[in-house]
Amino acid sequence: MSRPRAADDFETIRARLDELQRERAAGERADAAAEDSAASRDNAAERRRRARIAGLPPPWAPTLFFRDA
Repeated sequence: MSRPRAADDFETIRARLDELQRERAAGERADAAAEDSAASRDNAAERRRRARIAGLPPPWAPTLFFRDA
């Protein structure tokens, strides 16, 4: 009796490889999104730090505008 070998089931192997590729691509997209989010937080923090150094008021502080007489 000859039994089929698992290595000869090319359709199943191809389907599994495609599934693994999709999983890896989804993971890479999630990693990239997390990095982008962290980078934007870092950029916002850096902007706030530079504004403080320049002596600008915090964004929540009321700003008064006076008209020249």
